[in-house]
Amino acid sequence: MLFRSHGKLMITGEYLVLAGARCLAMPVCFGQSMHVQRTAHGGGLQLEWISRVRGAQWLHVVFTGPEWRIDHKPGSGELPGNKVSDRQMASARFIRSVLQAAQSCSGDFLSGGGGWRVVSELDFDLSWGLGSSSSLISNIAWWADISPFELFFKTSGGSAYDIACARSHQPILFTYKGRHRLPDFQPVMFNPPFSDKLVFVYSGNKQSSAESLMGFDPRSVNREQRRMISSISERMCVTGSLQEFMQAMHHHEAITAGVLKKNPVQPDRFDDFPGAIKSLGAWGGDFLLAASDRPQEETIAYFRQRRHDPIIPFNDMIQSS
Repeated sequence: MLFRSHGKLMITGEYLVLAGARCLAMPVCFGQSMHVQRTAHGGGLQLEWISRVRGAQWLHVVFTGPEWRIDHKPGSGELPGNKVSDRQMASARFIRSVLQAAQSCSGDFLSGGGGWRVVSELDFDLSWGLGSSSSLISNIAWWADISPFELFFKTSGGSAYDIACARSHQPILFTYKGRHRLPDFQPVMFNPPFSDKLVFVYSGNKQSSAESLMGFDPRSVNREQRRMISSISERMCVTGSLQEFMQAMHHHEAITAGVLKKNPVQPDRFDDFPGAIKSLGAWGGDFLLAASDRPQEETIAYFRQRRHDPIIPFNDMIQSS
């Protein structure tokens, strides 16, 4: 069995999506595949799990027995002496929690025990924040033949827009309805005529979505703020004007800054940039969206001079339908 799910980027609506604001999000060409096969092991459960990141093995564990004991295989450590890092241990525990949650959602999933071998391949760097967890959850839900949203809400926090992106072949407008209801989302055509003026810039600082949301209270968002963000999401999705798009980016940053009581990234770090810069996802980390009427080569050179890497043009990031 082979499964694949897309990574994601939230273009508008960060944080405020949890208050019911409509967000614009898109699947990206990067993602995660998962190959599952039975092995000859008999008796109780023995599930060998191998995680690879951009072709290199990163984690190799075996989950054993009804208690799902974690055994790290030799050579799987990323520290001297093959020692396992806290990050690897946390990853193994998260994978176990998702598998156990999938089992609780479906009485048939892994109910017969036996041997399994799973190889999960991530084709983007873990630090980029493009949805390593959400694409994993989507793949495991496919394997277990259960709802990916049910599995997500059992194991993770957030709106689940990334789960919607994991299985979409084009951008979406997404509305969160709460943890006990399915979200509302529909595919949209978001491929602006000025796409060659847009680039995604890695900030150099990976942010945990769960941690970034811990201090955010959706009740702090008022109706007008929610309405404005929803309106900006819809406008940025359809406008054919680069100037209008950049104005919407600035407006979105100002609203979100007011809600979070934080400074937007552009005046703080890129005040001389000839265009507009918007945070994507958790503020202070992951990717930024940069738009400018200057040639794309100049925009890329601007961020390279500031030692940002990678810098990915819009058309190289978006998932083609």
